[in-house]
Amino acid sequence: MSEESYNLAQQMIEFSKSKKGALQTSTKKLEEEIDKAYNDSYVNFYLQMVGDSRSTVLYNLGTIPRALQEKLHDIRKQGGKQKVLQVIQQLTDNQKLANSSFMQLKQQLNDEEYLDMQKRNQYGQQWTRKPSTQVNQQYATALKSTAYSYWDLEGKFKTAVGVDAKILEKYTKNQPYVETLNSSDEEILRILPKPEQTQFAETYKGDLAKLKEKSDAVRKRKDYLTELSLQIIDAFSKINYPMVANQYLAEKLLREDAFRGVFGEIELMITKFNAEVASFDNLVFKH
Repeated sequence: MSEESYNLAQQMIEFSKSKKGALQTSTKKLEEEIDKAYNDSYVNFYLQMVGDSRSTVLYNLGTIPRALQEKLHDIRKQGGKQKVLQVIQQLTDNQKLANSSFMQLKQQLNDEEYLDMQKRNQYGQQWTRKPSTQVNQQYATALKSTAYSYWDLEGKFKTAVGVDAKILEKYTKNQPYVETLNSSDEEILRILPKPEQTQFAETYKGDLAKLKEKSDAVRKRKDYLTELSLQIIDAFSKINYPMVANQYLAEKLLREDAFRGVFGEIELMITKFNAEVASFDNLVFKH
């Protein structure tokens, strides 16, 4: 196996690892987001209350419902309101630092390239150093967001910014509830609906049935996405990288064409997965 073939195979392997890692992370995060959304939402909370007559009895006796008690206990155990504020502040600070570092790195590469061009124009053939675009090619490539860039720092940065924005949006939406985390049980009881207001089960039986139907649909979609993710990972695992590297080098194809030939169908599956996740977000996280 030639050195060129070995290097191409290694690049393909690293690309595959990167894509599989990102896919596994997305799948795990999706599952966590679904669980969190369901645990924090009124859907499961009220469905549980309807199915558990003891909750109504305890509520009538002036006690916080069991499901809510458990959530409050977990949150208080982890630090309550102060911990939430600390995490949000840390997220904001980290985002500013990451943005500053990323922009500084891009600016340094641009400045160095511009200076190199100036000196090359000024000294002509006396300026014998390699062009900045060649010397820094691997760094510039790592920054760019392209389909076949292994590092894809720009793409990862944009993804991280998007995730942070969702978290901050959810925090802003639920900030009034965060303010009550350190309140006593008595204070929380005062702001909860009165017992007579919880007698909605019979009146809204049809609505609850629709919520249950939606819950089942969400679970089915999640199972489908998990299976699709496993299919993609399996497709990566079946590739014989040394063999395909030799094949494409023998055909004297460019690296981009070789990657497109090897990973083209898998990329289509990943695109489908990402589109399904995007539509899934609308189903789960929008009311």
